[in-house]
Amino acid sequence: ELPTQDLKVEWVYGYRGHDCRDNLFFDSKGRACYPMADFLIAYDYKANTQELFHGHNDDVVCMCQHPTNPDIFATGQVATISLSGKSKKPYIGVTNGATGEVVKLPAKHARAVRCLDFHPSGDYLVSVGADNNNSIIVWDWKAKTQVASEKGDVNKIHCIEWNDEAKNCFITVGVKHVFFWEWNG
Repeated sequence: ELPTQDLKVEWVYGYRGHDCRDNLFFDSKGRACYPMADFLIAYDYKANTQELFHGHNDDVVCMCQHPTNPDIFATGQVATISLSGKSKKPYIGVTNGATGEVVKLPAKHARAVRCLDFHPSGDYLVSVGADNNNSIIVWDWKAKTQVASEKGDVNKIHCIEWNDEAKNCFITVGVKHVFFWEWNG
């Protein structure tokens, strides 16, 4: 028989900063929000408490905050490698820290989701994968659908940002490049 008890994570220590960028934000309650392992952590430094959101099955390596709702965060993870050596594609989770709801987007990238950014309207999300072409995908995240995709660059992409003024443009920055992209729908 299975035991009647189960385990619950009480506290997560550490901060993943050695291979991640732009992954610390403050929510509407003033809590520091950041990824560690497969959790999104909301740390209240005044009360010394954590709220843990568990929407992934492997390490979260990138994160961004919604532009109009500071309680919504998108997080991307690395691929999960099983004991048999088979890999499960990484996916993006969009977490609402106020409600605890997690929206899981289809797994379209390979190896990892390297970086993310919400469109200035908050309706779309752009992601970069860690495949050989550092593929870029634009998502309608509420509908959980991919609306555009393109090869990024053979060099690693470190950052992707929407242009607040030209709302259909975003920029990628990486090894040996700065590219300006136009999304035509």
